[in-house]
Amino acid sequence: MRAAVRSKFTNNLFYTTFAVAFVTVAGSSVMPCPAHSINNEDETMYNQQEKKEKKQ
Repeated sequence: MRAAVRSKFTNNLFYTTFAVAFVTVAGSSVMPCPAHSINNEDETMYNQQEKKEKKQ
């Protein structure tokens, strides 16, 4: 591989890695993990059931 081709390949690899890392980190803000909402709903339901049981 010639030096120019090797340099271009290295730069492209670096930029691609940076872009993928950036999209991965930014993606969590755009599309939140569904497991978090499921856990929150379960916890909310659990807390509501506890409150009902304490009232009775």
